[in-house]
Amino acid sequence: MNSSPSRLNVERVIARARQHWAVVVLPTVVYGLLAAVVWVGVRSSSTSFLFCIRAAVIGLGGIAVLLAILDYVTTSLIVTDKRIALRTGLLRRQDQEILLGKIESIDVRQPPLGTLLGYGTMAIIGTGGTSQAVRALARPFKIRDSIYRALEASRAQAVAPS
Repeated sequence: MNSSPSRLNVERVIARARQHWAVVVLPTVVYGLLAAVVWVGVRSSSTSFLFCIRAAVIGLGGIAVLLAILDYVTTSLIVTDKRIALRTGLLRRQDQEILLGKIESIDVRQPPLGTLLGYGTMAIIGTGGTSQAVRALARPFKIRDSIYRALEASRAQAVAPS
């Protein structure tokens, strides 16, 4: 039996990106301030109704901060020499991939605070209308440039004679 070893098509990771830390810090600061205001404002009153309001605000704030942490920890964008993979979610896992050759455009948007802190929303549009979007991505222009370099290298490799 004559069998030749098969070659593994190993992909090389070019860039990894996560969401910006502001995804966690901003809700924490907002709900922390709100909880402090409610705590001080309601503390002087001893009625059970106002105590329930205080507990609800603090509880909802805690849940919002935990959801922000979960979003931050479970979202990643990986650029390889062949594809872009976006992974999100823990219980409701979503894994999207676009081959480099199928990319039509990359859209980066930054709000004013994102410009100051270095984050933005990046949408990658593929052929056929497929789309991947990551909000509050850290260093979105650097990641976009990495994708363009990988795309150029992929096209150059396809054109080069074997």
